[in-house]
Amino acid sequence: MLSVEGLSAWYGEAQVLRELDFRLEQGQVVTLVGR
Repeated sequence: MLSVEGLSAWYGEAQVLRELDFRLEQGQVVTLVGR
């Protein structure tokens, strides 16, 4: 299992992730797509 809470990320001056929370169980796959 992977659990992430409050993930924020920036690309240059643009904030691309803001307080992201997610949880993945074994065998799950996730893709993040954004602007």
